[in-house]
Amino acid sequence: MAMYKTNGPILVAFLSAMIVVISNFVEVPGLDVVSKDVKNFGAIIAGFTLFVGLIGIVRSHFDNVTKRKPMWPYSASLIAVLVLFLVVGLAYGTSSAEFTWIYDTIYGPLTATTYSLLAFWVCSAAYRAFTPRTWESAILVVTGLFVFFGVQPIASVVSPVFNDIQSFIQNVLNVAGIRGVVLGIGIGIIGLGLRIILGWERSWMGAD
Repeated sequence: MAMYKTNGPILVAFLSAMIVVISNFVEVPGLDVVSKDVKNFGAIIAGFTLFVGLIGIVRSHFDNVTKRKPMWPYSASLIAVLVLFLVVGLAYGTSSAEFTWIYDTIYGPLTATTYSLLAFWVCSAAYRAFTPRTWESAILVVTGLFVFFGVQPIASVVSPVFNDIQSFIQNVLNVAGIRGVVLGIGIGIIGLGLRIILGWERSWMGAD
């Protein structure tokens, strides 16, 4: 029984991945239909996981409210807004004027407030990062100052060189760094996918 619990999910993951991968590179009659069904099953499973996550969030915050844990009013607010969104969405639809009004009135201002608070954290992190303790941080400080000054209108008045330096940093150095990060993430995803397909990575099953 333990073998089925261990090898069964690995076999399902292996077959599903092989069907999707092969259908993208090799034309096999009927395989594209099976691949589409596998993707649909994945979307359905993802929907169920969201529902399970919703239940977990409600249980956790409901426990905070009933036991009057620290900052329990925030948990009560979350549950109230969640119930409000669900009731209005199910009763009137997510495209209704009522749902849109609640979304724009509650979610929009909260999102703007969150991003405005993040600005202070970014400034604090930038201050700590721009403290030139090493030569790497010194390069970061100089680069940041060139970019910060280069986007100001006065930079072109002082000298057009500042605009050229700022453009070079953002369009060449920055893009090259981002592409390197994206390539590294892609290689990591491929490696993790291979480990899951081959059964070497079992943390997604709850194993160590």
